[in-house]
Amino acid sequence: QDLTYDLQQISYDSSRWIADVVGVQTTGNAGGVGDPQIIVGDPLNPAARLAIAPACSGINTLVAILSLAALYSFILNGRLYRRALVLGLSFPVAILANSLRLATIIVRADNRGQDSAMTLHDWADPMFFIIALLILVLISMILGLSVRTRANTGERRRHILLSLWLGIMIVAYAIAALFSVGGSSVLAESLHDAPSWALWFLSMATIAGMVCVAAVFMWKRWGFYGLCTSGVAILAVSLISGASIAAALSGIIAAAILYGLLHLGKERKAWAQLR
Repeated sequence: QDLTYDLQQISYDSSRWIADVVGVQTTGNAGGVGDPQIIVGDPLNPAARLAIAPACSGINTLVAILSLAALYSFILNGRLYRRALVLGLSFPVAILANSLRLATIIVRADNRGQDSAMTLHDWADPMFFIIALLILVLISMILGLSVRTRANTGERRRHILLSLWLGIMIVAYAIAALFSVGGSSVLAESLHDAPSWALWFLSMATIAGMVCVAAVFMWKRWGFYGLCTSGVAILAVSLISGASIAAALSGIIAAAILYGLLHLGKERKAWAQLR
């Protein structure tokens, strides 16, 4: 019960902080009686009132993630301390996933109202559970761990800087896609002069970019070409929509850095290992 209460407070504080970072106004009464509540928007005329109930604390997700992480760490092939690190990081990863889930619901409530936010609430759990598992897999790959097999000869390897950059790109694209799907009012405001289809297109292109980065992580060369294509498309639509030059070029710059890192090293460059 104490752990559930602590997780409620962490979820309350972290989700409000993330919402504040993306420009959503929130107030709350965490010190009051009952479950912590988050008031989204103007306190006098709120867009929504959201309660962080014990079920929303992330305790169920935490238990499930810890159990799966224990099994996953056992079947990984590598040094014991690295496998233990994957297991240990599953705790903050589960909390991060739940905080992002709640923050996405807050952003949705600010832009589309309480009913739409509660609809997102109903199906967001499995989506963010999968994201948490993918983050753990990503961490294990960055640490150079792989699932145990009968033979590991000829195993593909990537430079640690490439692994880190791919991890950063996946997380960045995932967060951008989640807030696009959540209906970020900040994004909508920055594109207020854009055609009605522009926001939808940028959301889909961001999701496609995330898929392409994951494909590169799985050694698929088409993922890099797809990432370049989505970057060019985002650049063109962003310029048409009046977005900042820095935001418009972000996808192209990320792909250029990725290309350089794929050619890093004297032997067995990652680019040559893509299929």
